[in-house]
Amino acid sequence: SVSAVKFFCTKEGKKLNFATARLKLILRGIKNSGPIQRPAPVVSYDQLVAMVRSSRKVLGKSKGNRFAAMITCAFFGFLRPSEYCITSSGHELKSGDIDITDSQITLTLTTFKHSKGPAMVRIHRVAGPACPVYRVSKYLKVRCKTVNTFFHVSYKTFCDEFARVAVVAGLQDNVTPHALRRGGATWASLQGWSDSRIRAHGRWSSGAFKKYIVLR
Repeated sequence: SVSAVKFFCTKEGKKLNFATARLKLILRGIKNSGPIQRPAPVVSYDQLVAMVRSSRKVLGKSKGNRFAAMITCAFFGFLRPSEYCITSSGHELKSGDIDITDSQITLTLTTFKHSKGPAMVRIHRVAGPACPVYRVSKYLKVRCKTVNTFFHVSYKTFCDEFARVAVVAGLQDNVTPHALRRGGATWASLQGWSDSRIRAHGRWSSGAFKKYIVLR
């Protein structure tokens, strides 16, 4: 800040003419530059695969199957954490909100952030170990049938699991579950999806979706 520069100069016994236009311009630039912003963390497709492969090792069979289903749905469905974890918002998926076939999963989001009515999210089968259709099919074999919520895990618990699996999978230490939504949008852009398709699939109400596409 200007005050800090003045203090330093006084301490060092130096005199500066703060009235000069050039110095004012430099100091204004320092003031307006603000802190250096770190790039928003994003989970890439390869990192998603690494997390899927690490999930059972870290969490065990039952929780690992549930976790792998959650992160693949979140990635390919561009889901917000509140849409698949139990939170105070009440937006989480219920047991009757998911329909699965051999080729796709259809999620019915009855409420969500900025919602003006239910939205249907179709997630198609993809090749490889991170296929959401395959992962949800495996989870259904171990899922408790007596609970109303589909994944039945709190956001706090999921964040803890996410951090533990991320470490084993080799992800950066500041990654959070929301990075799955960014990762999915970025993956879709790399696959050639149009902006309108990405925005509709992620249920964005504005052009804010562009901030979620992190192309490095």
